[in-house]
Amino acid sequence: MQVKHIKYDSEEDMNLLATFKKNAGKALLTFRYFDKRSFEVLNNHLYTILLLNENEQPVGYGHLDKDGNTVWLGICIEENSIGKGL
Repeated sequence: MQVKHIKYDSEEDMNLLATFKKNAGKALLTFRYFDKRSFEVLNNHLYTILLLNENEQPVGYGHLDKDGNTVWLGICIEENSIGKGL
């Protein structure tokens, strides 16, 4: 597994994020962060990562997002990778 720091201004990173969102399956039923937000929200994050498998496909997502004095942690593992110790 590889952890990749991603940025909004990278087309490659946005393609990986779109792939993750497309393949996340039922995991998006509880991780609804992007339901009403575009990927542009990444510009406000302190840190955003994708977890890539051995085929360099995204299987996990995480971010730290500051809102006033609060830092929010968002994490999601794609449906087919849940329960595999990621």
